[in-house]
Amino acid sequence: MKKKKSLPIISTPGCLARTPEDMSILLDVIVGEHKEDSISFSLNTSFRNTNLNDQEFSKIKIGWLSDMNGKYQYDPELVEICSKQLNNLEKHKVSIEYLKPKIDANKLWNCWGTLRAKSIYEDINEEIIAMNIKDVNEMTPQAIWEYKKGIKLTDEDVKLALNSRIELSNDVNSLFGSFDFLALPSQQSFPFDKNLRHPEKINDQVMDTYHRWIEIHIFASLFYLPSISLPIGFNQDGFPIGIQIIAKQKEDLKVISFAKRYEEIFNFSNHKPKLN
Repeated sequence: MKKKKSLPIISTPGCLARTPEDMSILLDVIVGEHKEDSISFSLNTSFRNTNLNDQEFSKIKIGWLSDMNGKYQYDPELVEICSKQLNNLEKHKVSIEYLKPKIDANKLWNCWGTLRAKSIYEDINEEIIAMNIKDVNEMTPQAIWEYKKGIKLTDEDVKLALNSRIELSNDVNSLFGSFDFLALPSQQSFPFDKNLRHPEKINDQVMDTYHRWIEIHIFASLFYLPSISLPIGFNQDGFPIGIQIIAKQKEDLKVISFAKRYEEIFNFSNHKPKLN
């Protein structure tokens, strides 16, 4: 099913791999421009062949967004572990700057939420017609939530969200004028009980929607920014944690080459948690 042209794609399929080298094999198979995908493009080399030498790696500058000026909630320990790993990167001559960006996190959330709900509503509406669904309440709670929000959104709401996206994109691109990458934690909470749909609280802050606990992922998704989540260790209970390394549009090769160098240095693919 195709979405209306007025709505941008706000999610990008990704993949999981044990190492960046393994991931490169898959990416080389699926890479390339496609006429039916307006944001696709071809590369001038392969993921497997791209690398950073010592001199290039030592010139890397990363802007650490942390909690986005206090707007993002994290489980205790989580940011601390990220900060320690960033300090380890500095020991390898990578420049880290702790940022207080001018990006409005509330506007970012509202923009993404509007476009997501409207897009999902349109998809669900087509499915209702195609599958002759009689009762919307038969769907999953998440789909029902998006449907009920999306049905209330007007064309003016969507227009405002699209305008906000342009404004926010300009703010994000200005950051890349000073940095090779931006960084955020890969998660806001440590793994939780599988019987829960989502955490109800993070850092004693009640989650006001079913997806507020993954708010940090909308930054890269909304602006088509290539990103990779790299492992950085475990908390005291043996739960894993990662960090997002985010580049500007179309610098996918640069992200993978950094990840390869990162794995060479820290060898996290062979690290295992100490479990009781």
